[in-house]
Amino acid sequence: MRKEMLAVGVALTLVATAFGASAFTSTTVDTSSSIQVVDDSNALVGLQDQTNGDIVDTNGGRLVIKASNSMADGVNQNSTVEIGNFEEINSNFNASDAAFSLTNNASTSQDYTISYDGYTDDNDVENVNFTVVDAENGVVTSVNETSEGTLTDIQSGHTRYVLVRIDTTKLSSGDDINGTLSIEATSSA
Repeated sequence: MRKEMLAVGVALTLVATAFGASAFTSTTVDTSSSIQVVDDSNALVGLQDQTNGDIVDTNGGRLVIKASNSMADGVNQNSTVEIGNFEEINSNFNASDAAFSLTNNASTSQDYTISYDGYTDDNDVENVNFTVVDAENGVVTSVNETSEGTLTDIQSGHTRYVLVRIDTTKLSSGDDINGTLSIEATSSA
């Protein structure tokens, strides 16, 4: 494909040189693409449930974090819900200690910017926190409703693990802390 594009570029240069100041009014270039829509675990940013519980789940191939199910409507007031084993963050950490994993399924190293959007607060509590862990080196970054985090130079095929803490201190019954975890990937420089 690269050789074909080079040949097209050379041909266009020759045509432009031959006609000098002549202008053209339109051109059409066809190129192929290969884009598949896949489950989160197999996507470029691979997300996979690491729990056996009801809060983190894969629904139709998409990773979903939900505090409601057929029996519950949410989390208790003045409580802290931890999804993952926060006590093992810095020693003896393994995949089953996480809520979900984030794997670089791209063929090149990636940098990630992670944020939790859609919910903002006016209290001094991190109501929704995502702690990202490297199994070998401990905590890498932390993200909440007021601050984003970054992961740099994640090699192809490497995984980071995410633990979730929901703190309802200073919230009232009926408060909505719904949001969207956004993960932006860019190629490492």
